[in-house]
Amino acid sequence: MNNINPESYVSIIGGIVSIAGAIVTTYILIKKIPFDLRHTDSESTNSIAEASESLAKSATVTNEFLRQQISEMIEREKRDHIELEVMRIDLDKLKKIQEAQSIEIAAWQDWAKRLSHQVVSLGGVPVAFKPVKLDPL
Repeated sequence: MNNINPESYVSIIGGIVSIAGAIVTTYILIKKIPFDLRHTDSESTNSIAEASESLAKSATVTNEFLRQQISEMIEREKRDHIELEVMRIDLDKLKKIQEAQSIEIAAWQDWAKRLSHQVVSLGGVPVAFKPVKLDPL
C-alpha cells in the first residue's frame, strides 16, 4: 500500500532540490577554484573551503532528513498493511455472519409459510404480516 501524503512529497522534493543545488554549487566552485587561485589570495580560498564545507553539511542534513522521511513512510506503510489485513479479516467475518443470518431468515420465512398454510387448512385466517422498513445504513 502506498500511502504517501503530500507533505512527504514536498519534503522529498525539497531534499532532492537541496542536494541538486549543493552538487551544482560545488561543481561551479570546483571549476572556479583554479581561476580564483591564480587571481585571489588565501582568504578567498578559505571562503571557498568554508562554502564547500557548509554545502557538505547541508547535504548531510538533507540526506539524514530524507532517510528519516523514508523510514517514517516505510513504518506507516507497514502499519497500513497490518490495518488493511485486520479489516479484511473483519470483512470476512461480517460476510459469514450475513450469510448465516440470510439462511436463518430463509428458514423463518419457510416456517411462517408452512404455519400460515396450516392455519388456512384448519379453517382459520392467519394474521397479516407487517413488514418493518429499516434504513440499511
